[in-house]
Amino acid sequence: MKVFKSLLLFIAISTLLVSCEKKLYAYYEVVPLPQYIIYPLKDARFVLSEDLIIYYPDSSVEMKRNAEFLSYYIKQSIHKDLDIKEYSDKQQIKYPAIMLDYGETVEQEQGYVIKTDANYVGIKGRTPQGVFYGVQTLRKAIPPEVYNHEEVILYGVFLEDYPRFPHRGMYLDTSEQIFSMEYMKGYIDLLALHNMNCFYWQMPLNNDSITREFYTANQLEELIEYAALRYVTVISDHDFEEILTDAMDIIPANVTIVPAFTPVFKESENIIYNGNFAFVNTQLPIDKLYNINPDTAKFVNPKDGYVIGVHKYAGKAHALTARQIEYDLLPRMATMSEVQWTNFSRKDYKEFGDDCTRLFKLYERDSLNYATDIFDIAMDYKYEPKKKGVVVHLNTIDDAPVYYTLDGSKPTEDSKRYRTNIVIKDDATLRAVAVRSQGMNSKEINQKIIVSDNKN
Repeated sequence: MKVFKSLLLFIAISTLLVSCEKKLYAYYEVVPLPQYIIYPLKDARFVLSEDLIIYYPDSSVEMKRNAEFLSYYIKQSIHKDLDIKEYSDKQQIKYPAIMLDYGETVEQEQGYVIKTDANYVGIKGRTPQGVFYGVQTLRKAIPPEVYNHEEVILYGVFLEDYPRFPHRGMYLDTSEQIFSMEYMKGYIDLLALHNMNCFYWQMPLNNDSITREFYTANQLEELIEYAALRYVTVISDHDFEEILTDAMDIIPANVTIVPAFTPVFKESENIIYNGNFAFVNTQLPIDKLYNINPDTAKFVNPKDGYVIGVHKYAGKAHALTARQIEYDLLPRMATMSEVQWTNFSRKDYKEFGDDCTRLFKLYERDSLNYATDIFDIAMDYKYEPKKKGVVVHLNTIDDAPVYYTLDGSKPTEDSKRYRTNIVIKDDATLRAVAVRSQGMNSKEINQKIIVSDNKN
């Protein structure tokens, strides 16, 4: 009996030890996808523990702020505070450690490198702004939610990254619909999360025929400063300049005034070029949006172009709540960020789907409302006389298993699995669903397929 109890105790302790040793790994394939990721030290593993210190160069206000951002982001994941500390001599650093630093060999102003080994995570940038984007990458690489007894491991890596376009952002029209300060700050945070540095803001203007709310001078100043701390430039027209002139003594450095222009897309138009701006219609299907490739030759200054995503939802007839806009915007903002940041030859739509799966977990942790249509089934079908039927092709971004029925019944995992084109020779109702272990099942396809009309 004692032996039996001892055995039970051993099993219980072993089970506890196994649970305590559960490991979670960082993935550097984030959104937007970095330009170069090399794992030269795959066996070197850095453990993200609560006793780490984040070091930053002394006398640098911006680097200190980057360290504070990183400490906050890591706390969101591991629920532990990491101290920050300035240094003037690298001999002052106590390893293992996370270190932010300037990198003279980093060529682009907004570029950065991340190097990781067993004792060190280093983020270097030519400028504090570049380091900020390195912080965003590390933030997204770390698992978004870590529970008790889970150990976060960062593989040894060399990552070099920089943006394809220097100015990247989104267009928000609040001329007909005013949002709270909390939402506006959240919108700026989303821009920063997706490595965007421009907030193209269509402001409400004074119009006696329409009752409009206005942001106060203090609120404007607060929002502009909030954006500046995240390296976001506010872009608007001369009417906004008048509002700011009335509200402030000087125009802040992170405000750019441009001639008034409202992008209106024609039916088949995906990009509108205007001066040094390329406005992209983000309401395209996500796969088409992802493959947009702005032509730098159409910029007035090809090396200094602005690529701005435009998502229209303003107007009384179509007024949406902040949560509805969030759902409409995500993950299209993520898709747009990869258009703006990642070299076109580096992009891969299927890999983007995998990367989004991890990004969505961060969205969920932060209670962001997002659409999952990127994981829906794409369907093409046409009548082929040689086969005497309608040929149906089904596809998902991540090759998730698809199950279907042709008798109108609800498809389940017990239904027939789609493996190759379906040939339908008689009228039928096709219903199909993609099933995923993560719970992100697709919307169900329910399509009547009429074959008889084509046979005549």
